[in-house]
Amino acid sequence: MKPKLVEAMSPLAKIEADLDALFREGKPIRREFGDGNRLHIDRPLPFLCVHVGSQQDTAFQIVSANASYLIATESDLAGEVARLVA
Repeated sequence: MKPKLVEAMSPLAKIEADLDALFREGKPIRREFGDGNRLHIDRPLPFLCVHVGSQQDTAFQIVSANASYLIATESDLAGEVARLVA
């Protein structure tokens, strides 16, 4: 098992636990967190499509049509979540 990357009280701790379950049990992740942030992973894949911003434009729709994607309102948050997924 990988060492924990976030503090236990962090809002990202639940995402990290979900990722552990995904890799251990093969379960999908569909987690909404914060205001307008979403992590969606159907199965372990070698990519994560990322959209940063609050507009639901064409780029948002293209990203959210994939089996593995992250919608984040801030680039710092997107980087933290992507680091957990990697």
